[in-house]
Amino acid sequence: MDLDPPLIDLDEIEENIRHLLGEEIKIERDQIKVLGIFLRKDNGPVLPPEKLEKMKILVNGAISLQNVSVGYQLIEKCGVFPRANYFLRCCPSTEIADFISAADVISSQALEELFAISLSPVEHLQAQLKKSKGGLGLRLPSNHAECARIGSTILSRPLVRAILRISPASPGPESSLSAAVARFNLLVDEPNRLGDLSSADPAVFTQKALSQRVNAKIYSSIRTHFAGDLPNLARLTAVCAPRAGDFLSPFLNSGPQMSNLQFTTASLHHLGHDLNCGAAWCPKTHSVAKALDPLSSHQLVCKPDGDPIARHDEVKHYVTELAREARLPFKVEPLGLLPNAGSGNLKPADLLLLRPNGRNRAIDFTIANSVQHQTLQRAAVEKGVVATLREQAKIAKYRQHCSNHGLDFTPFAIETYGALGPSAMSLMHDLATVLSRHLDLDLGPLKKRLFIELSTVLKRSLANSILSRRPTSSSRFGSLPGPH
Repeated sequence: MDLDPPLIDLDEIEENIRHLLGEEIKIERDQIKVLGIFLRKDNGPVLPPEKLEKMKILVNGAISLQNVSVGYQLIEKCGVFPRANYFLRCCPSTEIADFISAADVISSQALEELFAISLSPVEHLQAQLKKSKGGLGLRLPSNHAECARIGSTILSRPLVRAILRISPASPGPESSLSAAVARFNLLVDEPNRLGDLSSADPAVFTQKALSQRVNAKIYSSIRTHFAGDLPNLARLTAVCAPRAGDFLSPFLNSGPQMSNLQFTTASLHHLGHDLNCGAAWCPKTHSVAKALDPLSSHQLVCKPDGDPIARHDEVKHYVTELAREARLPFKVEPLGLLPNAGSGNLKPADLLLLRPNGRNRAIDFTIANSVQHQTLQRAAVEKGVVATLREQAKIAKYRQHCSNHGLDFTPFAIETYGALGPSAMSLMHDLATVLSRHLDLDLGPLKKRLFIELSTVLKRSLANSILSRRPTSSSRFGSLPGPH
């Protein structure tokens, strides 16, 4: 919160701070203070000039690392926005406009330099969204500066009033708050705009809550850009599903890993980037030539070389190894489970979990294309619907037969963009629960790790399918970081 110059009495403020915080607190004059207000004697520079340079050094260091996923996580967690956030909270955006603009440029360039490829404006927009909302979590300071400023002002209001000895009923010295609200309202849709905040609840109007309103506008803008484009609308919905972005936060020293090229390819596919490099047809042998599409949908279902089967088996193998680690007895692809159903050749279990004191559990794995033509209309508006429908189809086919033969049946569907069906989510929770007891580990962090590992297994396989069908001579792909 700013103070109009006539209201500032530094000697009185210093005395009040010492009264509140104690004599041992060191207080310096003519420097920025972060108590929701600016304390300075003049209108000189409000930011240390080396701030941007240090930001560039960190970002460039992250880009230069030999591991792209590590570089990405450093930029996301410790890069431009996290380092700018301190100043966004305590400075009116108009007073640090040059800093914000420069930080925006650093952030946008960092992503392109990390992936060694040019991104479209709409891909940059998606990258700004939270990972749980289908983005990469790389927020631009310009879009969230007012969120930080307003949230900080409201949160610090009681402390500022105490320092200045202003009664709660009296107007506070908040000369820039209304201006920040006006700028914020330009960034959000009308239902999310702010009004009078003189008695706003700090628990409601937090920086995070306000940023969610900005993100809603960004997401809406992206969907408007793709109006009428059902495949891209289905993609945008799919990547917002729970667990869809888990591969972006891999564990670096354990579990499944991706090479630089695999991680980059999976991330670009997540953003809807055209990875065909201008090629129009699949290079694999087909009886009829197969066209490539901008979302790489064909590559993910292309059967030559057996990629879909291999992907199915990789997911099955990962879950099987979880059962082994949890010391659950099991059989892989057992035959003859349903002798009295049809011809007796039905195979409901890729994995059979054995329960000595109960009914054995047949698990059937399936990978569903998030943007398949049959479900595009619903997939464009319903998160995870493709996986849900696939599980329902499996249940209709097998569950009653399994029940008649004394078996429980669990379909395990996962979409190409990462969403899991409800039965798959339930099974992962069950396995995590057993494993946490066996290993004496906290359930929450363990379950998070298992979902990240499963997502990594899936995305690594998808990236391989895309990469194996790219043109062999492509300078654009040649510029991508290779495996280390």
